[in-house]
Amino acid sequence: NHTVEWLLEQGLEVRVSQLLSFFMQFFTNETFNQKVFLKRSLKDRIACSLADNYVRYFLQRIEGVMKSFRYYQKSADLKELAEEASRTVSLVNQAGEGWLLTAEMIAMLHCGVNNIVCVQPLGCLANHITGKGISRRLRQRYPQANLLFLDMDAGHSEVNLLNRLHLLVTAAKESAREMSEARSEAHG
Repeated sequence: NHTVEWLLEQGLEVRVSQLLSFFMQFFTNETFNQKVFLKRSLKDRIACSLADNYVRYFLQRIEGVMKSFRYYQKSADLKELAEEASRTVSLVNQAGEGWLLTAEMIAMLHCGVNNIVCVQPLGCLANHITGKGISRRLRQRYPQANLLFLDMDAGHSEVNLLNRLHLLVTAAKESAREMSEARSEAHG
């Protein structure tokens, strides 16, 4: 429904999660599964460790190049994010994006992105349950979080989606205004 474009038209900066994390979660999942004995394979453990180190080597090289760009922001380390996310949801939750969905929201909250739209695609029950299921715990840990979970199902009208997005935008702009006023008072 062109949610990103609509948010940009409202004057908001939009950050989208990295697609790479979806693929990189395999290494964390494999390590976790071996650690808690959901899986027992020395061959897979060694192969996973070697592949993880190999991929991380190239990611470090990419980060090194990216540092020279003006708007560079360091990518979050997925292992650290998994550890942080495990305080909210178990890493055994691996269906769909599973724990990664929580980890990405936590990464955004740590970067000061307090207004998050979590779009759940049609038919993805795992993300639907995980997304909404962790909202209460995330709000307890991060009271500044303004979370909106949108189900992109055929049964939801575009008007309903836009109304909910308007509420998020209004809250985001109000929060930004309050922060700006607080900074002005602190400096003035």
